[in-house]
Amino acid sequence: MNMKKPVSILISALLMAQCLPLASAAEAAAVKGVRVSAESVYITTDRPVKYKSFTVGSPDRIVVELQDARLKTLEDIPAGGTFLKKVRTGQHQTAPVSVARVVMDLTQKAVYDITQRGNEIVVVVGGKLFEPRKKIKDSPVSSVAPSTSVRVITPSPESMPEPELKVAAADLKSESVPVIRPAPAARSSASSSRNIMDSLSREPVSFDYNEADIKEVIAMLAAKAGINIIYGDDVSGSVTMNLNKVPFDEAFRTVLSVKGLATQQVGDNILRIASPQTFVSEQKKAMPQTRIFFLNYSKAGEVRDQLVSVAGAEGRTSVVNVDASNNALIITDTPMGLEAAARIVKSLDRMPKQVLIEAKLVEVALDNSFHLGINWSGYGEKAGEYIGAGDSGNLVSAGGGTPGLSVPAVAG
Repeated sequence: MNMKKPVSILISALLMAQCLPLASAAEAAAVKGVRVSAESVYITTDRPVKYKSFTVGSPDRIVVELQDARLKTLEDIPAGGTFLKKVRTGQHQTAPVSVARVVMDLTQKAVYDITQRGNEIVVVVGGKLFEPRKKIKDSPVSSVAPSTSVRVITPSPESMPEPELKVAAADLKSESVPVIRPAPAARSSASSSRNIMDSLSREPVSFDYNEADIKEVIAMLAAKAGINIIYGDDVSGSVTMNLNKVPFDEAFRTVLSVKGLATQQVGDNILRIASPQTFVSEQKKAMPQTRIFFLNYSKAGEVRDQLVSVAGAEGRTSVVNVDASNNALIITDTPMGLEAAARIVKSLDRMPKQVLIEAKLVEVALDNSFHLGINWSGYGEKAGEYIGAGDSGNLVSAGGGTPGLSVPAVAG
């Protein structure tokens, strides 16, 4: 009886030791799924987990390790973004602690932002990583031995001779006189007449999105174009598209047209995106204002016709008056309408192209010294008669008693 009790205790201890790993494995959080949208990765677990992230080079990757977590399935998701190429998942470690890994393959070095919202971890990739500047080593300052006192002699102003100024007369007879012309002022890159949609790049790009959030897709396009975006309240939903080597401006317009969105420029580098109904409603409620535009090259009457046509096509009621004496336009419209009118006026009021024609006039004076040709004449030996033009001394005999050929000398 006494022997059975230690044996039962030993068996119970062995069973408890085997159940400990199973209990810890059962406590590990489960990774429910990984979703890729534009340049963002969403990692969802059944409960909040601890994580750590780091980057790896050659090739460039971002690694997120989920502590005490296990994967249900292994995934390999293509992204095809500007920075994000592919997302892979794997179980990095199972004992003593389960560690799940999410690896993001990059097209180039990029910064990223990672946040945790309850059971979801969001990784946003974007923006080029600037290389750190190399520190310039300061050269050691050579120690200067203390010197003895130095006497400084300052000459008095009376003892200093005044310099003799000589002004040479300009040689007006010189044919080549250098002329210094002021360099033209460099134009600002951000001109007030810039139209954002018309100035988009035409560089070919490729996109492959599957049920991506429309705001994130537009944000990625805006980051590539270097513009700021303001979203309307009605901008929502997802988009699925696969574009291969399409000009960037066409891709941008395609994304907007698929969701039935319109744009409105605010300033030089801000674009509002909303539905057309939103813009029409705002135009009706906006308070009209008046501005005066002075033209330098174009005629105000001709520009007025263009402004009225554009305003009518956009559904705006714009009042445009012409001041012919000052060649100016007086426009009454909403603030957004005035901004659009300012861009149109700036684009149309341009200096007309000029053509330079260079011509050389050559004067030619013709006289007898430049006459070339053959003078025919005849000479008879018996009668001594000469018939023809030219000097008889220039005759070339063609035979005895026969008429000759007169070839006068060419002058000039």
